[in-house]
Amino acid sequence: MSSGAMTNRVDRLEDRGLVGRRRDEQDRRGVVVSLTSRGRRKIDAAIQLRLDVADESLAEISPDERAALADLLRKVCLAAEADED
Repeated sequence: MSSGAMTNRVDRLEDRGLVGRRRDEQDRRGVVVSLTSRGRRKIDAAIQLRLDVADESLAEISPDERAALADLLRKVCLAAEADED
């Protein structure tokens, strides 16, 4: 993504009150973008919605099966990370 496209997106989020900007104290060329309280609430709601959908999609899997699946996925992720090194 170009810096112009990023600026455009951040501008729109700022206009909606979801993020704020401040100068970077360490690098005068930079700007730090952070969530506002409203932005945090939006993100929290979106994450909760996603978790609810995921929970629904796993409804037919027992707690023991979920734990086994999580263990297997963890192994796959660790193996992929090891391959990157």
